[in-house]
Amino acid sequence: MFCNAVLGRLTGRVLACDPPEESSVPSQKKVASKKRPKGKTTLDNTGAKNNRVKLGARKFSRAKRLLGSNNGDSRMKTSKSDTQMPHEEGAWLLVVVAVALLNDRGQVLLSRRTERQTFAGMWEFPGGKVEKNERPEAALVRELQEELGITVDEADLRPLSFGTHAFGDHAHLLMPLYECSRWSGEVSGKEGQEVEWCSISEIRQRDLPPGDLPLIDAVERAALAYAQPALSIAT
Repeated sequence: MFCNAVLGRLTGRVLACDPPEESSVPSQKKVASKKRPKGKTTLDNTGAKNNRVKLGARKFSRAKRLLGSNNGDSRMKTSKSDTQMPHEEGAWLLVVVAVALLNDRGQVLLSRRTERQTFAGMWEFPGGKVEKNERPEAALVRELQEELGITVDEADLRPLSFGTHAFGDHAHLLMPLYECSRWSGEVSGKEGQEVEWCSISEIRQRDLPPGDLPLIDAVERAALAYAQPALSIAT
């Protein structure tokens, strides 16, 4: 083909060119014929989404079983609002608020969990779960009114410490603890629970839930600091 073209230019004649050799590379038409038909290609992810929803529901159900049922459990009951607080992949963050109620004798109020609650028979610092869109202080004021029948001003709640506890891989408890030494009303177990004023040494001898145990040292410091001025005045 190349020789015919050169001779044609030299002689001024048009010479027939050899037919092009068959190329090993497919033509555009062949390539085009192998393309997918036009139009939008959609992937149906419905099955995958349903599987993820079912998996999340199973994990939440297991976490709920670990923490116990709702029957009167004011400290660790679960609700639909819990599903709005994912802590990490496969785990749920449960926010529970508690208080160390102090009297001038250096004692702290404990509340005993009823038989229908998780950790039945154990003693704990009063409080309850923070509902969705609720501030911890507001939740504690509400819980103390419901559980103990006392009225507390948010301004009298002082942040003291916090505790955490993991319930397996499916739920994690976060518990802010406040101290309070001023309220109105008579303390009583409005939900049928036992309540008792205890010294720090007595608290250390009681069975407390795992989320409350790390808080005892902070409660002891607060109780001693509050009782010292009262003891000084008495002497």
